[in-house]
Amino acid sequence: MESPWRIMQSPSAPPSGTSTPRPPIHALRTADKSSTPDPPSLKESVMRARSVTRAQLTTDDFVELSSASLARKGVQVHDCTLGAPITIHSLLELETGRQYRTPRENALRRVSRLQVLLAEKVPLMVDNIDPLSPRHSSETQESQMEFQSEAEASVAEPADDALEFGDVGSALRCIRTLNANPGIVSVEELEASLARLAPDAGWVDSFLALDGVQALLDVLSLSTSLATQNPEDVRVQAGCVACLSLLMRRRDAIEAVMAKPHAVTCLVASLDVRSRRAQLQVLHLLLRFALIPEGTEKLLRAWDSLRDAEQAELRLERLLVLFRASDSLEFQLGVLRLACILLEGPADPQLQREVRNEMLSLGLLQAAQRSSFATEPAYESLALKLQRSLERSDETDELRGEQCRDSSAESAPSSLRFSALGGSCS
Repeated sequence: MESPWRIMQSPSAPPSGTSTPRPPIHALRTADKSSTPDPPSLKESVMRARSVTRAQLTTDDFVELSSASLARKGVQVHDCTLGAPITIHSLLELETGRQYRTPRENALRRVSRLQVLLAEKVPLMVDNIDPLSPRHSSETQESQMEFQSEAEASVAEPADDALEFGDVGSALRCIRTLNANPGIVSVEELEASLARLAPDAGWVDSFLALDGVQALLDVLSLSTSLATQNPEDVRVQAGCVACLSLLMRRRDAIEAVMAKPHAVTCLVASLDVRSRRAQLQVLHLLLRFALIPEGTEKLLRAWDSLRDAEQAELRLERLLVLFRASDSLEFQLGVLRLACILLEGPADPQLQREVRNEMLSLGLLQAAQRSSFATEPAYESLALKLQRSLERSDETDELRGEQCRDSSAESAPSSLRFSALGGSCS
């Protein structure tokens, strides 16, 4: 009879009194290797570090290319087709199918009208939808929402960036239209947009940041330089002036115009436009310039470049010719206001003396007194102010002359001072 203990043992257990066999050494070593992974090799560690770094560089590129600062600062990318760097202020400037490289050596390629791929896998939304235009299809809006959700999943951006994207795209398209078709349609569309927008609107920010002022000045210069102007050319010129007038409600727009080498000259030449409304708007802009310390110098330089040197014309002679020929009360009042500001504004005193001398030589005050509007109360008041300004400048010159003579007399030897007073040195 078997022992109870023997019955309780597992059938697979070895009989009692026998030892359990141990596995061979090589089997234990194999089991240890399978349970504990080998440390990564140097090559694997480097590849992993490069992968993390590349992901960070891609993220940095994404932030830079999708940020609102792109319109203001721009980003320099390398055009692989041209083999040269270019600066873009909007993804709209990328050509479809062309390869570019970012500053961080990531591939950049525009694959469709609405999408750009960064590093061949990260989608970016192209800001070519005009928020001011009613042409918003449901398909386009769905695409925008899709791209925006992907961007928000990758990097958190301010809520108003999408609006600024649209502003940049719309402003850039407007500038390109001005450059490609500098006609009445593009200019009047721009004027209508500026007229219904507040001066501090984001679209105006984008237009100024993308140097839309230069595009307007190019069209204005072209229309002004034509030897024979047809009615449409006059409308283009008047429209450009109206757009600049609307833009220059902002201080930074005035500074942008003043920074252009020939901008003031272009506007001064536009005083000859055959549009009374445009003439008044140009005068208003010149008044704004004259109120800036360096404005009078730039205005005089512009008139100097436009005068006929061979005929020994004075710089302000063109202005006086227009003043005498005008039958508009508003225009003559504008010229008188401009003259007073040139004489009493923030300009350098030496320049103001030069202006005074030219006005006296050209007989501006006499022309104003003989004007058919001389009896108008507003006109009479400005003419009197101009007279006082001219007399004040004359008195200032005489006072300076006396001070110089007194200073010279005090610095002279005592014998010379005594002789000058009628005395004798003997």
